Amino acid sequence: MWSKLQGQLMLVRVSRDGFRRIVIPVPLYVLDLTLAAFLDLACLLDLLIPKRIRSLKHLNLGGTGAGRISVESLLAGCLKLFREMRKNGRYRLAEVQSAGIKIFIDFY
Repeated sequence: MWSKLQGQLMLVRVSRDGFRRIVIPVPLYVLDLTLAAFLDLACLLDLLIPKRIRSLKHLNLGGTGAGRISVESLLAGCLKLFREMRKNGRYRLAEVQSAGIKIFIDFY
C-alpha cells in the first residue's frame, strides 16, 4: 500500500546569476506550532477586547462581512490550509524568475 508522507521541511532557495545560491530550510512543525499558538492568543484576546474596539466599522472598511471577520477565524483558516498543504508530501509550491533572480519554495 502506497501512502504519501506528510511534509516536514520547507526549503526556500534564492539564486542570482553569477552568485552563490542561498538555501533557507524551515521546519514545518515550527510553523504549525507558531500558528497554533497565535490562534490560542487570538482566542484569548477576542474574549478580553471589548466589542466596540473589535468591530471594523469605525475604520470605514465597508462591506457586509467586514464586521463579522475575526482574527481567530482567519488564523483558524490559515492553520487548516497549512495542514492540508503539508498532507500532499513533496512538491514545489512556488517558482519565480525575474531579472536573473530565481526563487523556489519546495515542500519536502
